[in-house]
Amino acid sequence: MPAHPAWGYEGYSDPLPSPTTDGISSLTFSHFSSPAKTNILLASSWDGTIRQYTPDSDGKYTSRASQSAGGSPVLCSAYGVSTRYVYAGSLDGSSQKVDMEKGESTTIGNHEKAISSVCCMASSEKPWSSSLFGCIASDSWDGNVKLWDVRQPQICKSASEISLGAKVFGMDWVDHTLMVCTSARKIHIFDVRKAGDIDFLTCHRVDGTINPINAVAFHPTYGTFATGGCDGTVVVWDARMKKRLVALPCLASPRPFLL
Repeated sequence: MPAHPAWGYEGYSDPLPSPTTDGISSLTFSHFSSPAKTNILLASSWDGTIRQYTPDSDGKYTSRASQSAGGSPVLCSAYGVSTRYVYAGSLDGSSQKVDMEKGESTTIGNHEKAISSVCCMASSEKPWSSSLFGCIASDSWDGNVKLWDVRQPQICKSASEISLGAKVFGMDWVDHTLMVCTSARKIHIFDVRKAGDIDFLTCHRVDGTINPINAVAFHPTYGTFATGGCDGTVVVWDARMKKRLVALPCLASPRPFLL
């Protein structure tokens, strides 16, 4: 694969070791600043596994895997406060804590329907100073978002629950702001310190038609976020002003995709 001028590195297409045996449902890189913990890839799959791929100094990847509790297909996964412990959401509605070193999964709570995404609070500046550092959010096709306090090993409870009245397809969380996209073609924006205060916006409007939104992702530094919709476009927004900044060129075959 030739080098991409915008990326500045030579691309390659070597497959990673120990591939999943079914479709991959989510991919995410570690967000930690330590050189030893960057670029560690986390992959969840419909085969019920969570796989972690770690690069060595030569760029070669090694892998370790964990089976979800109950063996249900895993639809999403995310890092917590380290690369050892990750969190996953399953088709059976269970939210799980996964110890990647031991290959063990434990259920921390449940939704009534499948969990579409999980995330941990992220911040560009001193996240550990926040009272929410270490908390986990999960959203579901049951229309609810739950915040889980997983900081005490033996105590895990739903710290807050928010009902949005529509299937939830994706979310992202930076500092105190959580953004959630739903089947009602809206993005809900709320301050997790005041979970009852919710604002929303609609986007991906084409010729008067509002298209469903499948994914949302914050930029960790600039206060912007991107949304991906069934119209085949990615739109970048100013989170504070709720202003559309730019729409990337439309894909030839619109379909749900990940950001």
